[in-house]
Amino acid sequence: MRAVRWERLAAVAICVVAAAVMVYLVFRYAFPVFLPFLIAWGVSLAVRPMARGAAKRFHLPQKLCAVAILVLFLGGGLLLIGFSLRRLVLELEHLLEYLMAQETWGEPIDFFHAVTSRIGFLQRIDAGERFAAFRESFNETASEVIFDFFSSLTAEIPRFLGGLVSVLPSAFFVCVVTVVASFYFCLDG
Repeated sequence: MRAVRWERLAAVAICVVAAAVMVYLVFRYAFPVFLPFLIAWGVSLAVRPMARGAAKRFHLPQKLCAVAILVLFLGGGLLLIGFSLRRLVLELEHLLEYLMAQETWGEPIDFFHAVTSRIGFLQRIDAGERFAAFRESFNETASEVIFDFFSSLTAEIPRFLGGLVSVLPSAFFVCVVTVVASFYFCLDG
């Protein structure tokens, strides 16, 4: 039988733990700092070949083509984000209008009645008094659950909006750094 080398096993365990801690620290603290530059580098990788091709085709300076394509690229991205946000807001408005138009909020879930009215053997079960009492109890419980859910949801909205507002300055800073770095990376090539 081979002897266990505890020193080697301990050294490997310490190295694995140290590597895990380093990966955590890098992703927790360093990655957010370098993320705008990584995004800018990726954008420049996409823009540079198009700028070279446009410069050859139109006989213009490559830096001018890179700036023009980058402005179009960023403008298109902003338009896409704007249209997506507009569509999201419109869909939320339609959802709220639909929910407010429902007249069944007194008994929000009459699921069993809807199911039993369409399935034959369940209609016979629905005719019993015990099932009617069960359905009434179910409706009351479901109403309470839905009311509690919406109450907790509306209580969380101010906290969510406060968190969103607190993130906006750093998100704006990241966007500005990304745009400026994209220009520098595109003009470097």
